[in-house]
Parts: sequence; structure tokens; C-alpha cells
Amino acid sequence: MEEFQLANGIKILCYPIQNAYSIALSLNIRGGLRYENNSNNGISYLLEKMHLKRLGAMDQDEIFYRMESMGSFLRADTLKDTLRYSMRFRPCYFEQSLKIFAELLNAYSWNKEDITATKKTVINEIAKSDTYINIESIMEQVLWKNNPLGFPIIGIKDAVDSITLDDVIAYKKAVFNDNNIMLVITGAITENHIAVLKKCFENIKLPAQLNMQHVVKPVQFNRKPDILLQNKPWEYVDVAMMFDVDSKQITIEDLDMLCNIIGGGDGSILSLALREKMGITYSVSALFEIYNDAACIYIKFVAHKKDIYLAINTITESLRSMKSHIEQCHLDTTKPFLTDNLWFDLEDPWEWNMYLSWRVFSLGQPPFSIEESIERFDKIDAARLSEVVKTIFKPENASAALLGSLNGITQKEIRRIINEGLAEFR
Repeated sequence: MEEFQLANGIKILCYPIQNAYSIALSLNIRGGLRYENNSNNGISYLLEKMHLKRLGAMDQDEIFYRMESMGSFLRADTLKDTLRYSMRFRPCYFEQSLKIFAELLNAYSWNKEDITATKKTVINEIAKSDTYINIESIMEQVLWKNNPLGFPIIGIKDAVDSITLDDVIAYKKAVFNDNNIMLVITGAITENHIAVLKKCFENIKLPAQLNMQHVVKPVQFNRKPDILLQNKPWEYVDVAMMFDVDSKQITIEDLDMLCNIIGGGDGSILSLALREKMGITYSVSALFEIYNDAACIYIKFVAHKKDIYLAINTITESLRSMKSHIEQCHLDTTKPFLTDNLWFDLEDPWEWNMYLSWRVFSLGQPPFSIEESIERFDKIDAARLSEVVKTIFKPENASAALLGSLNGITQKEIRRIINEGLAEFR
């Protein structure tokens, strides 16, 4: 593994993988929702689509032709805190692929027809998304409130409609700056590949770092708990219980281990309790989100309206019991599952590239090997996880979102169950 920085500011992280047959390359830019506001929400996603519309002299047809002639495609992702462009290709297409990424950095030559056509496409996508509501959109509202982390990634119609070509170019210059970019390359790479990469990118001129919009820190750890109900005439109810996490005290490995024990598979605590023993849900999971200044765990399940209170009470009881005791058998099964699956990522350079990009670039953590990550998991024991449980699962960290047939379900009663069930964590 090698990390270095070119004279123009571009950071590069190289992770060779023995016996790989492909190379994965990602271009990571600090941007996305964290750098938007109410008046330009959607500009990051619009920029993503503009790049796929035209790259320098290549129009959309030429872009697609080049991708397909290499047996690949250019994946573009607008995330809450990162813009990411990535490809996976055979080593024989290395130089051709580098040129695509160089064009991504240099592309500014769009015209009014490009922006008009792209806005039309995005606004149609917004209109379609507005006709469908899901639990994730309710979660965002209650969890992040008015913080940009809760904005829709594709934007809102009025904001997108008002964005001009000059706005898009100014935004790109602000985020595609000389202190805001990392290339991550994984797979079948050699010293020669690295030399070619340096030569391709070292002469690209990037805008100087600008004073970007202030990133507003989310308000956490002061919940009532916060409850949001959305009534729909459905027989079953989607439920998400969220808990704020202090990522300065709790690591990704802590969260990964905890989520897998709580709701990570058929043998997890909540799957056994809610699905196998009580039969009140067919789907329960525990996941986490983490950013450089905010994190949360969320537990999601689907149940009939008559079982909602019972399910929430069972969850709080299960979390409370974990405060004093986590069975060793859960660690014995979860650790191998998490650590052995890391090795599987080496069979897919693109998967390992995405993981490295997230942790090293988006979260600003030091580069690491799989062996180092496994070592961190191995240090976690039952006592450590119990301390993590005590830290996270408190009423003041809790919020919940419910979507479905909710007649007779009240915020007051849900709040009471959570407060009483987790009160001893205070």
C-alpha cells in the first residue's frame, strides 16, 4: 500500500492486490449534501449528471461507447458527504481509463443545451420520487431535521429549476479544488501503473481551495425521544428506531460488531426474539451511518399495527439486557463473519476500493490493511460492547419513524415505552 500527494494537491492511495485480474479506480471529491443549502439542494447530483452528459470533447454517446468498448462503465455516486466516480477494468485498459478520469477533472465546457436537458431529466426524477414515500425519507426528517444531511440527494424541484450553468461551474470549482480530491486505486496494479498514473495527473491544474459553505453540525444527543408518524392505509407498518452515536468514543468496528449482534442476520438477538420466537415480523435489521462529525444506529422492522408497541418494548428490553451481559456465543459467531468477509473483498478490487475510499477519504481515517482492521475487531470483547451499549441506547439519543396504518398508535405511548425501557441508561 502506498499513499502520496502530487504537486497539484491530488492525493493518491494505491492498494495492490495479489492475483487480482482487474483494477478499480475511484475519484473522490469532498462535496454532496453537506455542502448544499435550501437554495441549491440538488446541485451535486446535477453536476454528476452533467459529467455523464459531456466530458470535454466527448458527448454522451461517445462516453458510453468508450465505456462499453472496455467492458466497463463509469459509475457516479452523489453521497451525503462525497462525490465519487469509479470504474473497474482490465489492466490492458489502464491508460484509456485514466484519460476518462482526467477529463472528469478538466470538464467545464458544457453549454445551455446540456444544462437544460440535464435539469429536465432530474426534475422528472424528482416528480417520480415525490409520488412514493418510504420509511427512509421519514427517518431522514426526524433524524437530521433541517440539517443538509436530511436533504434529498436528487434535490427539490424549485431549487434544481433555479440552478444555472454558471452555478454548476462555480460549485464544481469550489469542490474540485487542490485540497479536496483523492484517487484510490486497487487491484492488479504495478509500479509501472503508478508511474503512468502520476504522469497523467500531475500536470492537471486545479482551482485553489476556496472558503466553502460552512458545514452545519447536526443536533444530536438531546432527544425527547423524537417521534414522527406518517399514516398510510397499509396493513403493515414500517418502523425505524434511531440512536445518536458519539463517533469520537465509538469506532466503526464497535458499531459493525454491535449491529450484527443486534440485527445482522438469522441468529441475531432481534431476529431470534421478534421473528423466530414471537412471530411478529418477517424482517428486522440493525445498521449504522457514520460521517466525520455525526453517526447513528438504526433498527428497522415491519410489523402489524397490533404488534407495534410489543415489538418496540421487546427491542428496548433486549437492549437493556445487553448493558450488563452479552453472550460470548454472539462474539464467537460475529467476529469470524465480519473478519473473514473482509478477505472476500480482495476477490473484488472494486468492493475494497469503495471501503477504503469511505474510511480513508470520507471519514479522514489513516490508510489501513485488512490485517489491521481484523486486529481492531479482535480487541473487542463483551465488556467493551456492553460499555458501547450503555453509551448509545439512552432516551436522549433516541428517535423513531413509523409509516403505515397508525390509527390508535400515538407518539406519547411510543415515547413512554422508550423512556421507561431505556431509563436506567441515564
